[in-house]
Amino acid sequence: MCGIAGSINYSNHKIMRKMLQSIKHRGPDEQDFYLDNQVMLGTNRLSILDLKYGNQPMISKNKNVILNFNGEISNYKELKKKLIYKGYKFVTRNSDTEVVLAAYLTFGMSFIDYLDGMFAISLHDKKRQRHILARDRSGIKPLFYFKKDKFLVFSSEIKSLLCHPLVPKMINKKVILTFFSLKNIPSPETIYSNIKQVEPGNLLIFKNFKLSNKKYFNPIKFKTDNKITYNKSKKKLINILNESVKNSLLSDVEVGSFLSGGIDSSLISILASKYTKNKLKTFSLVYDNKNLRKDDFYSKKFSKSINSEHHEVVIPKKINPDKIEDALNCFDQPFGGTISSYFLSKFVSKHVKVALTGDGSDEIFGSYRYPRNVVENEHPKKSLCLLKKNSLNFHQNNFNYFFTNKLIGEGSLFYNSYFKNKFKKLKDLDNLNSALIADFRSLLPDQVLMFNDIHSMSNSLEIRPPFLSNKMINFALSLPENFKIKKKQTKIILKEACQGILPQEIINRKKEGFVMPIENIFLSKQKKYLFNVFKKKNVIKHRYFNINQINYMINNFENLNFWDQNRLWVIFTFQIWWNKNF
Repeated sequence: MCGIAGSINYSNHKIMRKMLQSIKHRGPDEQDFYLDNQVMLGTNRLSILDLKYGNQPMISKNKNVILNFNGEISNYKELKKKLIYKGYKFVTRNSDTEVVLAAYLTFGMSFIDYLDGMFAISLHDKKRQRHILARDRSGIKPLFYFKKDKFLVFSSEIKSLLCHPLVPKMINKKVILTFFSLKNIPSPETIYSNIKQVEPGNLLIFKNFKLSNKKYFNPIKFKTDNKITYNKSKKKLINILNESVKNSLLSDVEVGSFLSGGIDSSLISILASKYTKNKLKTFSLVYDNKNLRKDDFYSKKFSKSINSEHHEVVIPKKINPDKIEDALNCFDQPFGGTISSYFLSKFVSKHVKVALTGDGSDEIFGSYRYPRNVVENEHPKKSLCLLKKNSLNFHQNNFNYFFTNKLIGEGSLFYNSYFKNKFKKLKDLDNLNSALIADFRSLLPDQVLMFNDIHSMSNSLEIRPPFLSNKMINFALSLPENFKIKKKQTKIILKEACQGILPQEIINRKKEGFVMPIENIFLSKQKKYLFNVFKKKNVIKHRYFNINQINYMINNFENLNFWDQNRLWVIFTFQIWWNKNF
């Protein structure tokens, strides 16, 4: 696991060091870089596999190819055998980095099709005079870039790009309205108009000063397998997940597991406990709030049943403002999600370097509200409509109540075109699978995985989601829709596949997820701090907010409905980001 950075047609060792230093948290164990007259490629390494010899950037024997990548290749042992059979002679003992390099040297541009796992890849080919950027199918690992004229600059995080003298701060005004509705900025866009994201399942090629894009994985192309039986599917699901968990445990350091007491994390934890030599360490969040103590009971009880070494992270009633800002300031863009995972990751990183999560299960098997609405209500509208409906809908519900006309004018066009263009091909699919694919292409990479990556890596912790292996994604996307959701039941096949593996009370638990302890911030006698965040001199710089209304909402937070409380939280996080950066 690493943080990577570099640039093409611009090389300067001071700039390289500065870029790497800004993301040192992603890899505090080792720092190294490659420079020549035209290229600089750098890596901060969090040592997980082949601690002694897996250093990056890694250079091929003929000196023509230089690789640095962020992530882990879960099928590297299997792929290594294929490459040895093809005649490649490995230098390192157990490095997945060399497996990626060898795959490129052996298979050329099709190397990406052989990789299973999570990755953001930078690969420079001197002989062919091209640079390749690639991101895994689900978007587990982030990768940002700046392209102008003959120059290409890239990094794992935006803050690193902004250390480069060629990369200015240019606010992307058109995406701000979308952020307030979705709580994230959809890829390939970022908050900066000149900085983009490599989209999941995509490979970028920089050659002759031009940047071309190749989509190597497209979930829309999967066809439903109507021949497979339900019982066979249940067995296959567990077999694939067992394999995914085994592969996710490959490490030269200790691996732990997040445990909420829900079906996804419990299933991952019980399988992991079977394959670990030592007692598995599990970690859960506990809220000092009577209304949010459900996970405490289930995670404690389940951890005892699997004999794990269980740890709890307590979120206090009053969260110190400095800690709130620490969690929010990890992000280089406005952030509207929960900060709970930050505190969890901070604690977990003191015990293990790697932790497994249940991320991805909801998106591929169907658990969220709007995919379920398709089935329950036989909704005639397509997924993109439901996606819009599931957003916070600032634009529809009393928009002027919160914002000024300035924001509406700058963001309306992009907001509407985003849904129209991003999901235009989903009309060819059935309603439920359209909704699930919309989740997979938007909510999962742009919110869930992005948030978790930033929170974990800011604390030098690698998290691995076994549900998002290639085999599991392919399997889930090909299942008939009635295997996933039926009537009011969600994730049917997963729940039934767990019979005999998990306790019934876990299987039947209502989904909770990471809760955002908004009350712990807005009702904790911190009014002075909150008003200070929204000082007139801060807000007037962008003129997006109705400041009088914001102040009223802070004073009357306890009387706000659930949605308005969440809207206020998103506005608050934006202002924190703005105050830090401008």
